[in-house]
Amino acid sequence: MKEFEDNLYNNVDMVVEDERRWPFGYLGLPKGCGKLKDISLFDHRFFHVSEYEANYMDSQVRIMLEITFEALWDAGLDPGCLAGTQTGFFLGNCFDEYLAAYSQDYTRVPDYRQCFFGMLSNVYDFRGPTKHYDTACASGFSALHEAVVSLRSGQCERAIVVGLNLCLRAATQNQFLNLNMISPDGHCKCLDDDANGYAKGEACVAMILQRKSEAKRVYATG
Repeated sequence: MKEFEDNLYNNVDMVVEDERRWPFGYLGLPKGCGKLKDISLFDHRFFHVSEYEANYMDSQVRIMLEITFEALWDAGLDPGCLAGTQTGFFLGNCFDEYLAAYSQDYTRVPDYRQCFFGMLSNVYDFRGPTKHYDTACASGFSALHEAVVSLRSGQCERAIVVGLNLCLRAATQNQFLNLNMISPDGHCKCLDDDANGYAKGEACVAMILQRKSEAKRVYATG
């Protein structure tokens, strides 16, 4: 959060130009793309995941497990003490580019994104509602809305909302480019006369929703 805040207030462009996903010029894609720093690391023992599972597990799942732990800890909650509680989990995610790669390799076991939310609830032993929402670019907001509804209706004691997106497949990027949705220069210029599309980017965000009377740390109320 502090790094994100510093970048915003200091006008740091977080759309970077590098070859971490594919080489420059590949399929005519723009150089600029928002990328997470490192998606290769994962402490599988900490999350009680076997080494075999961790090796083929989608990076989105690994990051989801990590940031959920961090978000709970930041909220003053011990994840271990929430096992068996009515903690709900709401995931917004619409792309699964790992599956596209694994489907062409019969030696690998694909990790279907429809199972992402189940993985987190199983690892943490959450007993509240567990749901996945795919409404394209609005997936994260759909998950947030349903989490609020669930919390207000008493279906869960607290709610975890996660939004996920990684840009791992050049072909997906190329499809958006051919639809004239992505800016050829790789930069967003919203409401500007020079606007010519948007820059795709990666993110993994976790939010903890709970009643103000029970919260140990409050960032925002509604």
